[in-house]
Amino acid sequence: MEKSNLGIIVPTMNRPDFVIRQLNYYANLNSPYAIYYADSSNPENAKKITDEIIKLSNKLHIVYMPSPAGDSMKSMIQLLSSVREKYVAYVGDDDYWIPDALNQCVEFLEKNPDYEAATGKSVTFRLENNSINAVYGKIKIIYDYPKYSVENDTASERLFNYLGPKPSTIAAAVVRTDHFLKYFQNALGIKDFNIRAEFLVSCLMVVAGKYKIIDKLGYVMQLHNIDIHAQINPTDTFDWVINNENWYSSYTLLKAKVVAALMAKDNISQEKAEQVFKQSMWFWMKERLRTSYRHTNITNPSQSIKKSLRTKIATRLPLLKKAYKKFIAPQLNKGQLQYEVTRPNSKYYKDFRPVVDSLIKT
Repeated sequence: MEKSNLGIIVPTMNRPDFVIRQLNYYANLNSPYAIYYADSSNPENAKKITDEIIKLSNKLHIVYMPSPAGDSMKSMIQLLSSVREKYVAYVGDDDYWIPDALNQCVEFLEKNPDYEAATGKSVTFRLENNSINAVYGKIKIIYDYPKYSVENDTASERLFNYLGPKPSTIAAAVVRTDHFLKYFQNALGIKDFNIRAEFLVSCLMVVAGKYKIIDKLGYVMQLHNIDIHAQINPTDTFDWVINNENWYSSYTLLKAKVVAALMAKDNISQEKAEQVFKQSMWFWMKERLRTSYRHTNITNPSQSIKKSLRTKIATRLPLLKKAYKKFIAPQLNKGQLQYEVTRPNSKYYKDFRPVVDSLIKT
């Protein structure tokens, strides 16, 4: 196997079928990247995973380590402390990195030291059987997963751009391993899972440097009926803040760490850094509350009428609905990533096809 300077890290617990699917996906693509698993599974499920690792040991470089259940942050630190490669990329056990995109991200970061992270474009998908344990099957729907580059020159501008009027999403990215480890170590002691698991890490990343989205399909994420990521992205932001006894103490630590990073990076006063943080958080909270409101059962009368009309039309004119999906929707969606990944003559198709193939149980 070709040696690379990037490692993929995957925390997992009692989801052996997803891990097996993921391992075979990388094996079929002859991926050169070391894959590190921190496994909190029970003995039965752990054995299923280790048996598959043994089968694929001549195709993949896999580092497997048991990890105590119940503390995902310690699992991440355990993983990052074990990585020997210069760069690292996190992936969920039911998600996919495109190997070619990883290579391009590493090349970009090598040439651009002022960039802290790089990633590719992303889509999400749902299977027809959309239960939380659905590993194989036919894709029912694909969604674009919007992400935006954050390339402002100052840390203050980058934080505002990340959290501000047009929120970006920093999920999976290629990062320098020692930096990524430092960000997660900073999150220790924060009680609120939502703040420590991704939010603080992402804020520290954009304060440290720029964030690039390359024009390449990079990350594919599976969605489920029960959102296993709901802890990280709670649907009801209002309840998360108001009814969470750990929220204020965690927010206070978040503020202290981000403000200190802003002061050091931009060489600004504490007062100025606190102002930047507060203004950025205002915009972030506004967007989160607006999104939460859309997902609640509270609807205004005009929205209810529009929804009722759409339902009636779809029910009474099924042929019109089919015609729209077959002929009109593809034209409206042309150029959008969720459509392009399924179009054989698209530059994104060849990278998405192996994901589709991995969903067929052999």
